[in-house]
Amino acid sequence: MQSGKHITFATARQHQPQINDFCTATANGEEGARPQPAEQPQTSSDIRTIFGSTPTLRAEVIWVLRTGPDSVLAQSFTCGKDKSRYVAAFGLAPYFKKELIAEVKSSGPFVVMFDESLNHTTKNKQLDLHVRFWKNNHVQSRFYGSQFLGHATAQDLLHHFKEFVQDLDLRNMISVSMDGPNVNWKLFEHLQQEHAEAFGGSQLIVVVTQKNLPNPRTSSYDCLAVARNDPLIMAKFHFFMALSRTFTPFLTKYQTDEPVLPFISQDLTVLIKSLLKRFIKSEVLHNITPLQLVKLDTGDMAARIQLKNVDIGLGAEAVLKVM
Repeated sequence: MQSGKHITFATARQHQPQINDFCTATANGEEGARPQPAEQPQTSSDIRTIFGSTPTLRAEVIWVLRTGPDSVLAQSFTCGKDKSRYVAAFGLAPYFKKELIAEVKSSGPFVVMFDESLNHTTKNKQLDLHVRFWKNNHVQSRFYGSQFLGHATAQDLLHHFKEFVQDLDLRNMISVSMDGPNVNWKLFEHLQQEHAEAFGGSQLIVVVTQKNLPNPRTSSYDCLAVARNDPLIMAKFHFFMALSRTFTPFLTKYQTDEPVLPFISQDLTVLIKSLLKRFIKSEVLHNITPLQLVKLDTGDMAARIQLKNVDIGLGAEAVLKVM
């Protein structure tokens, strides 16, 4: 009774339904009398629920119910883990993806979302892609696919991105949602350029203006419409990128569980001074203490450098020179 096998069986028996939950005894009647129909179990009317105390066991019960009644089928049926993986990856997955593509195409405008992260199992970068579209008065967010990457530059991401979406109608793609402002912004520039070349320079705003697509009437669209009419929008983007490169080392350093808090005051001082020196006179910032830095009045025109000397970054300056 102390053996592991006996204990396992005894434990399982406590949760196993008895035969009288399914059948009732019949009194002796005439010869050939047919037994009365079995009563339904009191706990549930679904046999899968009774025997399926765990998700795995429930799946096995359903599988047996499918194959058991047919002896010929049961004799020829084999499906181990390798075959199941093969059927799922090369049989079911292409079918479901084809159905998803058809849904996205019939829905009209859609959004593509992707994220590049490290797969801790394979130790490779993994590119996950999702699509978001409108269906049955609801927003649908669906997984579209994954791909392992090696050295992921903007051109590499563009190559894999194009492979992913080649079956979709990019004329209905109204947005690309990205996970970072650096490499992915370059990817967006490549996509925007190729999109303009592929469709004769027409972009979403133009298509909506020409009433070839309905106005989505969202704040995101309104921001895009305003940005498209702003002649300085590319210069502003490059200025934002310059600022993000200034912030990135600080944010990266303090995204940790290590005890770095004692150094935050000094690092914040360096960060703020590097930002202020773009438009504040150097003599004002020279030998300034952290307390004085906090109390500095940046609205004081006497503390600012001349407008032509404001440091907006090399990228923004290059854009302005060709305008």
